[in-house]
This record gives sequence, structure tokens and C-alpha cells, in this order.
Amino acid sequence: MKLLNYIKRYCDFYLSKYSVTKGKFEDILKLKIKKDLIKKKISKGDFDLYINDIPNIIDYYINLGLFNENDMIKNKIENFLNKGYSFKKIENYLIKLKFSDELIKHEIKVLNSDYSLKERLIEKFISKKIKSSKFQDKQLSEPEIYNKLFKQLLQNGFDYEDSKSVLLRFASNTNE
Repeated sequence: MKLLNYIKRYCDFYLSKYSVTKGKFEDILKLKIKKDLIKKKISKGDFDLYINDIPNIIDYYINLGLFNENDMIKNKIENFLNKGYSFKKIENYLIKLKFSDELIKHEIKVLNSDYSLKERLIEKFISKKIKSSKFQDKQLSEPEIYNKLFKQLLQNGFDYEDSKSVLLRFASNTNE
């Protein structure tokens, strides 16, 4: 009973501070238990008990309703869109956060259906870069600046053709 209180207190503490997916929380618990074993806070027998009890712990918190991944993924995507991330970058972050593959595919499909959103994200990215010290007071019509910005768009996961057309449009607007 003492053992279960120990891990329950940690879970309560962690989940009160952070919003995580079920898969990510499972990884966090495994890491915490391994660290405690290495630091000799728990014995090898306790370690095995905790590791084997993780599915029950996860189920307990699922029953409490703490892992609402549908709402969580929508909030994360909204946050990433506000930051101006590309769809590919958003997808990579969602994978890192351990959302289910089906949920990620569904949400990315919804995002891909909005072409104007892709353009707005590219424009937001370009605007942020122009405001940064690297590109301040420089014209996008300069080939060196244009190429650097284009390369950064591609490195950040934006589509080649979309990036090219938006950047050309953006460059022509700054020359006027």
C-alpha cells in the first residue's frame, strides 16, 4: 500500500501541473521509476511492481477523464498554428507528444483541406523572419535574401510550390 501511495502522489503531482497524452504519461512514469531505481529510492522488486502496475495506473486516470486527447490535440494544433508552424512540423510535434496515429492523420487531413490556411502560415513565417534581425531593412527582391528565406521555408516543412508562390507575391508587395 505504501508503494502505491508513493507512485500515486507522483502521478497526482505531475498531472496537476502538465497536460499530457496517455502514451506520453506512460513514458514519463517509466522514466521516473527507472530514475528512482538508479538513485536507489526503490528496490528492484518495487521497480518490477511499479512497471507492471503502469497499465492499471493509466486506466485509473483514464476513468477520471484526464486524457481527453481529442480536445488536447485541437488545443495543441491551435497553439502551433498561432506560432506559424507548417503542417509537417505540427505533425512531427504531435507524434512526439504521443497522440494516436489515427487522430494525427485525421487532424492533419482537416488542416490540409484549408488551402488559405497554408498560405496564411507561410505569410506569418515570412513576416516573422522579416521582423527578425537577419532580414530587417533588406528587400526580398535581393536574390541572396530571397534564397535564404525560401530555404528556411522549406527547412521548416512548408510546401515547395506554395512557398515559392507566396514568397514571390510577398516580394512583389515589398517592392511597391
